[in-house]
Amino acid sequence: MLKLRGSVGLTGNQSFGNVSSITIYKYMEDMNYFGQGVTMSSLGNPDLEWQNTMNTSIGLDFAAWRKLKVTLDYYTKKTNPLIVQIDLPSSTGVNNFPDNAGFLMTKGLEARFTFTPILIPEKRTSWMITVMGSHVKAEYGGFGEALSSVNQSQADNNSLRRFKDGYSPDDLWAVKSLGIDPGNGEEVFVRPDGSYTYNYLDNEEVVVGNSRPDFEGVISNSLNIKSFSFGCTFRFRFGADVFNNALYQKIENISFDDLQYNQDARALYDRWQQPGDISSYKKIEISRGDQVLPISSRFIQRENVLIGESFNTGFVFRKQPWLKRAGLRELKLTLYMNNAFRISHFYHKTGARNQLPVCQFSFLYC
Repeated sequence: MLKLRGSVGLTGNQSFGNVSSITIYKYMEDMNYFGQGVTMSSLGNPDLEWQNTMNTSIGLDFAAWRKLKVTLDYYTKKTNPLIVQIDLPSSTGVNNFPDNAGFLMTKGLEARFTFTPILIPEKRTSWMITVMGSHVKAEYGGFGEALSSVNQSQADNNSLRRFKDGYSPDDLWAVKSLGIDPGNGEEVFVRPDGSYTYNYLDNEEVVVGNSRPDFEGVISNSLNIKSFSFGCTFRFRFGADVFNNALYQKIENISFDDLQYNQDARALYDRWQQPGDISSYKKIEISRGDQVLPISSRFIQRENVLIGESFNTGFVFRKQPWLKRAGLRELKLTLYMNNAFRISHFYHKTGARNQLPVCQFSFLYC
């Protein structure tokens, strides 16, 4: 079997609700001797347009020899216009305002392969392996300087997301770091012109990673031998960049008050202590008090993940004398376990020393 598919369609997105174009008021909770008071809770935009997404796709289905099935899909999605929340001055009485700005273009490739090495229906015996994977990229456009205030607010709140033309909504923005200077224990930042500085400047942010995996998918296996069955499912993600919050919160940003409590051992033993130390973490500076360090590329790491998502095994009892006495034709017993383990490997893309994989195991008894 060989089949070529194609489709095109326009869909709407009502995730913002149909009241975004209407100004909403609410009653004041306190008593008012001169009558019931109201206050504005959200400012509406009467000129707001719905988000429309144009979907196009082309696919291929292939099957042969009763053992192999292949499905391939390539698709594009263009959402135009987007609905974004624009920051407003405090004098307006509200924090933000819904408006249309820019568009989002998404392109993706999905693949599914099913292979059946063993298929003997008359003996109730089969073995099926399925691999599914996808690769997706997205890009903003049409913003111009319309969201400059939003981007500045994102930077002030230590957010890694920005809304800029030609970049992805999954891009991670931060000042590029060269690491810790062995001579003085200070962090060295890389400026856009390639020069080095000890001063963090948030207007010199660049894209330091992307949170969407290069490739992700699921591998499943199903085996049946007469009355016995076994199945397992693994989920994988490769090439995603993540913000390592443990390093940022538990090692570098320990407040003065937190020093009296137990801390991550790396906060003391793995940081810079004397000239010549090659370390991933800054020197201890008690004098800085509760000052929060800015986020740099030093805390962005590449993560590869393998998850044991599901395991199950079962047995079907048939034609047993005790089944007939119990009024049963057959009885199936199944043991299963979900999220059995998670193996993740973090490392710095800049060539810094790799860390050992982090393994988590969990067991469920039924």
